[in-house]
Amino acid sequence: MVENNDKPKDNHEAKEEKPHEMWSKVYIVPRPDEEKEKTNRKSEAKKKLADWKKKVSVASLPFFDQIKAWMSAIRVRTLPIPTIQVLTGAALGHAFVGNHSWMALIWTWLIAVLITIGANLINDVIDFEKGGDKPDRAGQEKMITAGMISKKAMHIVGISAFVLAVLCSFYLSAYASWLIIPIVFISAVAGYCYTGGPYPIGYLGLSEVFIVLFYGFVCVGTAYYVQTGHMSIAALLCGLQMGLLACLPNALNNFRDMHDDAKVKKMTLAVRHGVHFARGELTLLTIVPFVLNLLWMHWEMPEATFLPFLIVPLAYVFVRGVRVARSESRLNSYFPMSVAIHFGFGILLLVGFLLRG
Repeated sequence: MVENNDKPKDNHEAKEEKPHEMWSKVYIVPRPDEEKEKTNRKSEAKKKLADWKKKVSVASLPFFDQIKAWMSAIRVRTLPIPTIQVLTGAALGHAFVGNHSWMALIWTWLIAVLITIGANLINDVIDFEKGGDKPDRAGQEKMITAGMISKKAMHIVGISAFVLAVLCSFYLSAYASWLIIPIVFISAVAGYCYTGGPYPIGYLGLSEVFIVLFYGFVCVGTAYYVQTGHMSIAALLCGLQMGLLACLPNALNNFRDMHDDAKVKKMTLAVRHGVHFARGELTLLTIVPFVLNLLWMHWEMPEATFLPFLIVPLAYVFVRGVRVARSESRLNSYFPMSVAIHFGFGILLLVGFLLRG
């Protein structure tokens, strides 16, 4: 008589699934029409890519099409982020010292924008090399994947933007201190290392830390410093608020792309901790800056304290929307709102600073 040696496997022997491997089980299964939409988008993207490869090269594109492709590549819609950071820091400086330098403001803004452009371009190059930018992705179409800009050209322009930012820092240092030069250099290196280098920041789940540190404390703090010649607790508070809000578009993108990111081992916080964490993170990133805003009463700035609360209705719609969104396309539709919250909060805050000054 043959004995059956097959024994049920012990539960402890079963392979444990990692958080990023379970996300699809937590995420609500898309409706059939959403699956059809994604399939159609994938087919259209592949057809578009094949057509471009057949009939054009980058050099043969009409001039205005080349301009349009580069505008898309540098992600013009993200440039309000460094812009409002610099303006808010400079307005705070004006509130404390009562005067300002327009040239120092312009050079600070130019450096921040160049570093942002460099980071955006290098990010696209590295993501393309690692397979993170597929034709069927839900977000903005990437120009390398579409065949409209070569990987080499984008890499060169990205590095050139970083170099220009460092060169501009020499001029800006004349308005403040030579310390501006190493600060800008480190910021440019960090911008490259966001997706480049042996330990890419974005792939390690540290993108939020990067944004709060460099777009918050460094960007806002530098704009304040070149106007006043010193740092203060108020500048750090402003940097923290604006840094948290600057994380909103990035955190939303990470939430939307968590499935594709997991495939290429881009271990964002959304991939590591799942859907519920991603929604909670977006909620906190939106709410905390408003709570911190009450601290401006310590500096007797009632206008700066209460004006940003005018944007609360938009923030409520955003938080409610991302907490109930059930598809990548739906999440993608909230991107403009995330930028509007950040920019609107910053505008109202800087108006409060200027009214005090």
